Amino acid sequence: MKSFGHPIAASGVRMVAELTKQVLGKAEGLQVKDAEAGFAHNLGGPYSVATVAIVLKP
Repeated sequence: MKSFGHPIAASGVRMVAELTKQVLGKAEGLQVKDAEAGFAHNLGGPYSVATVAIVLKP
């Protein structure tokens, strides 16, 4: 995420978007073979907000 500047809130959205590409087999150049699930967690905010995302292959 640091390579994208780590913008507030957009980092979490980017992680879920990347997971979705992996699971759908559309992560050109970075594709993990036979990806069926993706997991991400994001922590931050002034009140210690935590988010967990699980993306599964349809």
